[in-house]
Amino acid sequence: MLLYFTTVQSEKGRRLHQQALDAQEGGDFLKALQLEDEAMLVYAQEKDEAGFAEIFAMRLLTLNHLGDRHNDKRFYVLGAHEALASLELSEMAGAEEQVALAHGAVGRAMNRAEKFEEAAGHFDKAVEILSRTSGPHSRKAVVADFKGQAATNRLNAGKLDQEQVALAALKELEAAGDASDYEFKVWKSGGYMRLALGMHKNGKIEEAKKYLAQAEEIAKSDVALKVRREQIEKMRQRLGL
Repeated sequence: MLLYFTTVQSEKGRRLHQQALDAQEGGDFLKALQLEDEAMLVYAQEKDEAGFAEIFAMRLLTLNHLGDRHNDKRFYVLGAHEALASLELSEMAGAEEQVALAHGAVGRAMNRAEKFEEAAGHFDKAVEILSRTSGPHSRKAVVADFKGQAATNRLNAGKLDQEQVALAALKELEAAGDASDYEFKVWKSGGYMRLALGMHKNGKIEEAKKYLAQAEEIAKSDVALKVRREQIEKMRQRLGL
């Protein structure tokens, strides 16, 4: 049963949402959380139920960034609950694209919890939904990114054949043509980072070094990829690469 379905879209909420994204991408995670909370209140007041659900998926990303920066798993626990809230709220709103994004958020939360097969299943569901819907999130590049995330989670679970599936997803991303330059660089570098981690987990150290170097090359090509460069350095230190 759809409890909250509405077609209202809050322009103010979306502006705040974008500002929060800009703060997140600039590495100011406190400001991002503050703006996300402000957007949440505006979405609630203006009855933008899809936006209300979507902001929780974004909060997961901010909390994951904080967990990565401070090596503090408590942020991952908080983020997991934000992701589950996003999924429940988007299903209540009957907003299919937001349901897909929420499955992606839960997938990221399960990845941090090292529940890799469960994470892959959520990314599969996101791909399934976005492949049959239309809207700003139902783009070929988004679908390709989610396919890659499903594959690298299965790689983390020990399925080495998923390396080729993940590389094929990166080829799809390159061919999609519907991502901004910034999105493309973030998603492609992220794909190589996940491949590096997956190969490292499977004892393929030289391959891991190669993929991390490819991620770093992309990150260094754009001054805006500050957070990505920070993440790569932390990964290199953590994995001894």
